[in-house]
Amino acid sequence: MSFKQSKLETFFGNTTRSREDSEEPTQPSLSEAPLTSILTNTPSTSFSSVISLPFYHQEDPIKFIDRTLSENERKQILEHKWEPDNKFEYPVNDKGRRYNLKWEEKRPWLRYSPSNDSVFCACCIAFPVAVPETHPEFVTVGFRDWKNATGDKRGALEKHSKSERHQLSQEKSEMFLMTVKEKTIPVAESISKAYQEKVQRKRACLMSIIDVVIRLGHRNIAFRGNWLKDEGKEDEIRDAIRDRCGESEFFGVIVDETTDVAEKAQLSICVRYVSKERDRYEVNEDFLGFVEVERTDAETLCDAVLHNIGQEWGFDLTKFRGQGYDGCATMTGAISGVQKRIQDVWPEAKYFVHYNSHRLNLVIVNTCNKVVEARNALTILGKITWFICGVSKRKAILMKEVKQVNKDLDFDLLYDNEDDLFEAAMRQTVMPKLSETRWTSRVDTLSWLLAHYKSLLNVLENVQSNSKGQAAADASSYHAVLLKFDFILVTVMLQYTLGYIRPLSILLQSEACDLVKAHQEARDLLVIFQGIRSDSDARFHDIYERSASIATENDVVPTKPRSTQRQRHRANAPVESIEEHFRVNYFLPFIDHIISHLDSRFPEELKAIFYGNYLVPSLVGKIEDKVVTAMKQEYSIDLPYSNDFGQEVHRWMAKCHRDSLSLVTTLTGAISYADPELYPNIHLVLKLLLTLPVGSCSCERSFSALRRLKTWCRATMTEDRLCGLALLHVHRNDAVGQVKAESVLRRWDLSGNRKIHLAFTADEI
Repeated sequence: MSFKQSKLETFFGNTTRSREDSEEPTQPSLSEAPLTSILTNTPSTSFSSVISLPFYHQEDPIKFIDRTLSENERKQILEHKWEPDNKFEYPVNDKGRRYNLKWEEKRPWLRYSPSNDSVFCACCIAFPVAVPETHPEFVTVGFRDWKNATGDKRGALEKHSKSERHQLSQEKSEMFLMTVKEKTIPVAESISKAYQEKVQRKRACLMSIIDVVIRLGHRNIAFRGNWLKDEGKEDEIRDAIRDRCGESEFFGVIVDETTDVAEKAQLSICVRYVSKERDRYEVNEDFLGFVEVERTDAETLCDAVLHNIGQEWGFDLTKFRGQGYDGCATMTGAISGVQKRIQDVWPEAKYFVHYNSHRLNLVIVNTCNKVVEARNALTILGKITWFICGVSKRKAILMKEVKQVNKDLDFDLLYDNEDDLFEAAMRQTVMPKLSETRWTSRVDTLSWLLAHYKSLLNVLENVQSNSKGQAAADASSYHAVLLKFDFILVTVMLQYTLGYIRPLSILLQSEACDLVKAHQEARDLLVIFQGIRSDSDARFHDIYERSASIATENDVVPTKPRSTQRQRHRANAPVESIEEHFRVNYFLPFIDHIISHLDSRFPEELKAIFYGNYLVPSLVGKIEDKVVTAMKQEYSIDLPYSNDFGQEVHRWMAKCHRDSLSLVTTLTGAISYADPELYPNIHLVLKLLLTLPVGSCSCERSFSALRRLKTWCRATMTEDRLCGLALLHVHRNDAVGQVKAESVLRRWDLSGNRKIHLAFTADEI
């Protein structure tokens, strides 16, 4: 008997006999065989002919070979292995080598047989696979050639782990264990750990790409490549807006049209609705996308709006109530305009609103056009801004001149909050350009001009002396105009009057602005101008004094144009003094036109569709029986309890009086007090009015994004890419715009439009 054999029998003899005394025998019947046949790796086709030992161990892998295993036996060999105690030393073979327990750290499938001093593969024993391989080691015959166990060239352990037999058996073993442990993992994913890692790598790579696209879209950074032409319904941001809008009872649509750099007509579509966030009602105006249209006639635009909102983007058109457009006949025509065509298809969408911001702009535009001196002054001022700021060299001269002067104003302020205008103007080193669409923003340019009048004259003199040809001639003519007293006075007059209108213009640009607040502010503005008109002597005297101060600083002598018996091109009322001439012929006509247009475009008597504004607590005192009847008739389609509307209005008036709600002047403030359980009709009317569009600022902002996105270098951008990037860029700071890469990846995986399987489960989707 060899030394190794005697050592094995000495170690396992007592253990085996003690177990046989205390446990029921679970080993299969073994026929006797010489131990030397096993120690020499003699192949065998039957386990019964291999070994019969008195020291057989319960977790010895040799008990599982060459037989059909039950599920419990497979589980046992895959999850358990023989563990030596601290005193055990692995036997040394005739070549002075022994088994190394550290090999099992990287190869958990190894199973050491203490009775055979060899190792087997647990996976290959549990699920043997018939493959054309001639080496039976690790499967039916234990491996014990420790010298060649590891190594780059002859490492048997590494070769076996990469063999086809082992990999197939390992996949089946892992799937078996997952099934036994009742893990809810897809079958395809549970085949192997390697497959799971492969799926995770694919997900990580794709989510990195998606994250880059999202970040580039938020920051409006150009990138190359082909855009995935997914359907509109696959868009993550638009779906989030649709879901949030779907929680509201109504929504309104805001539409405007512009032309991009590629000379294509782009229709901007936005949606307005009311949502409840943290027990507060909030008005939302969200951009939905651009739609390219071949023609801009009413029929084409109507079809584009209804098709995209309803069919393409999935909005519920039964909740469509409000329409907001500018004043052009194509959109607002009462016979065949877009708003009338939409009403013919969806009668509930009958509430058409002409933008309040557009109406306010029209007040200024029409007033300036009626007063020739104001029109001419603004035209010349616009040319000066482009003459100076349109050339980098002249712009640099202006900035240097303004920084060098940096002085305080030489005149007094004329009304409250005017200091904010001039403080902002003093901080600006560049002259603001005039806006072609928002006329009330021109007060910023006028304020800057008055604050830096001397600096602008110095810049024009510099350009005149250092330039030649047309540039020198233009600088000379502009310099001469600025030295005329009538131009100075008109500039001061425009800055004074437009300064009153500017706060209302800013208010109308807010998404939260409602019709009641906009209308009340416009009516308050009308009262202010009526007061200025009645006290025109004192008010204009302040304007004249400021004009004279600026003229004196620049060596301009106040004069009035000559008078003639017959004057056709300008006002020429016969007066004696210079101040009175400008008050009668310039100031009074300008104020009269503002009052007239404000009164006609923001009338005191509201239309029937706006009678619900009287439900605001500050206006409930104006409610009469005829108003209640008109409201009930106007909103009858949407009232949940129309028969109780009259009694509910009376209860609401009593509540407003009892709780002293007279300071609540907005629809947003009113709806927070109108409990939908106690006042269901009033709550619904207020929400409907909040849904109606007030202005086109959301569309205008999308046009600004369009100009930044579709430049001359990116003029061939397709509509799908443009719309997707615009949504990312416009909503970059909104909650709906915070797109998660994983959610986009899941949506793409569901579409089936891919070759890479990402193995998302139903719960993950």
